[in-house]
Amino acid sequence: MKRIPLGQSSLNVFPLALGTADYGLPRIPNEDALRQMDLYAQLGGNLLDTAEVYSNWIPGEKSRSEKLIGQWLRQSGLKGSMLISTKGGHPLFESMTTPRLSPQELDDDLRRSLDNLGVAQIDLYFLHRDDVNRPVDELVDYLEEKKQAGLIGAYGLSNWTLGRVQQAAEYAKRRGITGFSVNQIYWSLARVNPPAIGDKTLVPMDKPFYDYHAQTGMAAMAYTSQAKGYLSKRYQGQSIANDLQALYGGPHNEAVLEQLLPWCRAQGCDPAQATLWWFMAQPFTAVPVVSPGNLDQLQTLMDAVNADHPPLPEGLPAW
Repeated sequence: MKRIPLGQSSLNVFPLALGTADYGLPRIPNEDALRQMDLYAQLGGNLLDTAEVYSNWIPGEKSRSEKLIGQWLRQSGLKGSMLISTKGGHPLFESMTTPRLSPQELDDDLRRSLDNLGVAQIDLYFLHRDDVNRPVDELVDYLEEKKQAGLIGAYGLSNWTLGRVQQAAEYAKRRGITGFSVNQIYWSLARVNPPAIGDKTLVPMDKPFYDYHAQTGMAAMAYTSQAKGYLSKRYQGQSIANDLQALYGGPHNEAVLEQLLPWCRAQGCDPAQATLWWFMAQPFTAVPVVSPGNLDQLQTLMDAVNADHPPLPEGLPAW
């Protein structure tokens, strides 16, 4: 089974994380979600990515993703061998510009996640957003306290600016601790157009951030790693919805497609597979988070990671 070290954490992970944001929702109903996790584990996967807020954007039951993962851990008997990454500190959906990173709010989110998942420790815990009005020292100290208490293993951040990440790293160095081990960031081979991102609290990869990862070795987990299927849809000749074209249309991605599509046709692979190989070739640990809509898609992605693959075409962009 393939395992790679996740940056400076003590975690060894499969090179592909299974995203669970839609678990329990119409796109992936409960039974389909359970079957996905079964197949992912059978094929060697060991990292499930979730968040306390997943499903909370629709009325009804809260935290459906975490609860389904907790159910699956109990049923599968894999608690302890499957790694879980989850996130807390997300703003309320009705007030996305109001941060929720006070100690009490974080305590509430962490407690709910532990209860939902049915675990005593969360392997990798992310702050889902930042609060630039709070000193990074305060947030690092909070997470380090929870780590020392055994409630979390390693910790990371998501949707922070590079400047704040650097401040946190400098503070952790002064304290003599690892600090944030992983950055979960909006990133794919198809580069996103930031002005088209509807949620302005999301932070995409850019060259300065990429250079920081390359220089420091900080691990990255890439969400929206398949660019909502943009490259695959172009490969298959499907029509592209206006909102997807706004996100991923442009000269950069046209140049990527010009190189990638003939190569994929010659190799008999899909750009979704090539994207995974591109992440695996990065100079630092880069784990894509994927959210397949069905078991066939998951099988294809897992096979791509587990199999040997040809060298990627020269000239693909580094980030």
